[in-house]
Amino acid sequence: MLASTIYQDNLIGIVVDEVHVTYKWGEASKGESAFRESFAKLGELRSIAKEGTPVLALTASADIKSRSRVIRLLHMDNAVQIIASPNKTNIRLGLCKSHGARSSSVLQSLSGCGLVLSRLE
Repeated sequence: MLASTIYQDNLIGIVVDEVHVTYKWGEASKGESAFRESFAKLGELRSIAKEGTPVLALTASADIKSRSRVIRLLHMDNAVQIIASPNKTNIRLGLCKSHGARSSSVLQSLSGCGLVLSRLE
């Protein structure tokens, strides 16, 4: 299927999120089978895709050794690496314990966009 003309003509890019798990999960441990054997074969997509098809590999937790392994696995020899801290000053995580009517006042005090998780009892 992936080698079909329809696939070849319509593939505009390859994106791999959480790329640091590709080799960790794709390789077998001593005496055990790989958790996700197909992950170790992601580099084969490059041979099926048209030459020049862009590849984007994303991770927030790969050290230098892991990045090297990913580059080798995905055949990204001339990859441009953008390395930046995942810490964002405009994102905050907070915890507030509230009950009943106080919950609505906490929500009203928030400004901007946000995600509120609440356990209902």
